Amino acid sequence: MRRIFVFALPFLAALCAATARAVAADGALMPMSFTLNWMPTADHAGYFAAKVMHVYERYGLDVTITPGGPQLNVYQLLAAGQTDMIMGTTMRTLNARLHGIPIVTVASWYQKDATTFMLHPENKAQSLAELNHDPMYIPGISRVNYWPWLKAKFGYTDEQLKPFDSSYRAWSLDPAAVAQGYITIDHPTMAGVGVPNGRSLMLADFGWTQYINTVETTETLISEKPDLLRNFLKATAEGWRIYLADPKAANEELIRLNPQLDMPTLVEGYKMIKDNKLLDGGDAAAGKIGVISDKRMSAFVDEMVTAGAIAPSPEYAKSYTLKFLDAL
Repeated sequence: MRRIFVFALPFLAALCAATARAVAADGALMPMSFTLNWMPTADHAGYFAAKVMHVYERYGLDVTITPGGPQLNVYQLLAAGQTDMIMGTTMRTLNARLHGIPIVTVASWYQKDATTFMLHPENKAQSLAELNHDPMYIPGISRVNYWPWLKAKFGYTDEQLKPFDSSYRAWSLDPAAVAQGYITIDHPTMAGVGVPNGRSLMLADFGWTQYINTVETTETLISEKPDLLRNFLKATAEGWRIYLADPKAANEELIRLNPQLDMPTLVEGYKMIKDNKLLDGGDAAAGKIGVISDKRMSAFVDEMVTAGAIAPSPEYAKSYTLKFLDAL
């Protein structure tokens, strides 16, 4: 049944192609730019499926996808008008609004935050509550992200914190230690540092409800180019559905663009995306990949304010919009 659906996608897209291309009166494709949060990985596969399968073109768009990286602040690029859209997270957008930067979430491809804690096999913890005395190797940005929530909810303390090591060598040498990971790459990461039997706990499975793999843009673009944005979301949602049904084309493109990737890593990423229902679980189970919920956003803001992660502000109500959900 799923394979039949994939074959039907081009025909469905063709039905709306004339409308999509009407955005440009002369028939030319309209340029749009999107900046990733990192180098291309399985977590970006929907964009590249839409690219290589020419879905963006069918919606009248010429989309440029720019890689991110550890030294690139994509929120600054968006605020400066150097890109039309970025891949973001709820917490970073809330902090941007708090500082008067008019950035808005219009969709979230992942319904669960894929952030994990990686454990050695000797660590028998089954919940986050059981890790509140273990050494924690987490990046600096996480200390103003989920760390205040962990302290408020599970009694974590700053004494647990250790300097993050992106090579994971320090974590690999300490069986009692915990390190931040990401579910789509945890198994290859742990195997690569000599802990092949390590395992992961996803923060989202224990109450952490932040949206990640979001589409962020500006109030200006929403006001001036709503049709282009809607077509971008339609095309990308279609790209994710193509990837879920058959990841081959997207995986080949990802390896071409990021030589550090290999096919086993991408196969594992695909499996984790499917097994954990990152794309099609939660509110997206009803069929709208990319959906965001007013109830969930409001509850998350309230919880973060209570935990002291963010200061109270009326600006948070402007941090997202539901007006493009019809595009999903």
